Amino acid sequence: FCLVGCKKDTKQTNKILDNGTTETESESKNKPIVIAIMNESFANINNIGNCDINNDCMPCYNRLKGESVYGYVTVSAYGGYSCNSEYEFLTGNTMAFLPPNSAAFTQFLDEKQESFVTYIKSQGYKTYAIAANDASVWNKDKAYKNLGFDDMVFNCCDGDIDVKKVNGNISDESVYNFLIKMVEENIDNGPCFYWVNTIQNHSPYDTGTTSESVKLLNPYDDSAQQYISSIYDSDAAFGSLVEYFRDYDYEVVILMFGDHLPSLEYFYESLVGKEITKLPIEDYVKFRQTPFIIWDNKGLESRNIKNISLNYLSNELCNSIGFPLSKYQQVLETYREHIPAISSVGYADSDDSWHYLFEINENVDKIC
Repeated sequence: FCLVGCKKDTKQTNKILDNGTTETESESKNKPIVIAIMNESFANINNIGNCDINNDCMPCYNRLKGESVYGYVTVSAYGGYSCNSEYEFLTGNTMAFLPPNSAAFTQFLDEKQESFVTYIKSQGYKTYAIAANDASVWNKDKAYKNLGFDDMVFNCCDGDIDVKKVNGNISDESVYNFLIKMVEENIDNGPCFYWVNTIQNHSPYDTGTTSESVKLLNPYDDSAQQYISSIYDSDAAFGSLVEYFRDYDYEVVILMFGDHLPSLEYFYESLVGKEITKLPIEDYVKFRQTPFIIWDNKGLESRNIKNISLNYLSNELCNSIGFPLSKYQQVLETYREHIPAISSVGYADSDDSWHYLFEINENVDKIC
């Protein structure tokens, strides 16, 4: 399904790319500011099962769906290993064909690799990575260099930014204020791509600070209450970021997605009424799905995508803003027709039916 296994086999990789390419890559004439945000543990627990909450946990996200491309993206990570979500989005490769419990950044990025970063650089962009945690986490500094970023900022705080904390972590609001500062500083330096990682919603959820705006009613769990309060604040920060750029003089495209669900097994099992691992695949895969949204201040037609996975999400970003696809992205699009979503757990076929990873059916057999 993908070229992960061909990494060291240059001849085979080139053969697949040449066979799958239908158009020559060309440089896009439209060059908006592009922001892609991987939002720590940003998820909707109501996607798993009906949970009684007194208020909408993500009202800004839900309001913006009316002017955006949106849906749930299937990820391989769960409860951690956010580097694997970065890897899937930035490379187009899926963790499905790497060993279980792998950490892509520390195990499979030991040399320079073509990526969405190198591709958008070929379109004339400068590329920046902004992370709210330390460079040593998942060897991000080394991984980002090998993926092709021009510049990297870690802990995203300096004397010009008033850093606030939520759940003991740098708040999304602070991260977005730092991002805005960078955008303003680079506004005359040509088109820029910003890759942003937040940290606010990271566990543990035991600081005792909760928002009065959202209250978990049934089933109740202290950690889950802390979590949904953090998500409510995270959603508000994202809404403010979008509003900052709504009437901006330049075109700005913002993609945001959650990297994985938090690890709240006890709460989840009380929510669904059984052990998570005993759920049928179509329900189990929901623990590998997070919200995503693509918004453009010049306007996008509202569109819900039923099934997509992280290895295809950069394709959808390019399609939404009229970018040509790289050769590799073009190959991925041909596979996406038959397998619209895939993760380390399973895949959806062209009929939107879910299967465990190595379960073959007639729709998949056509391309294998």
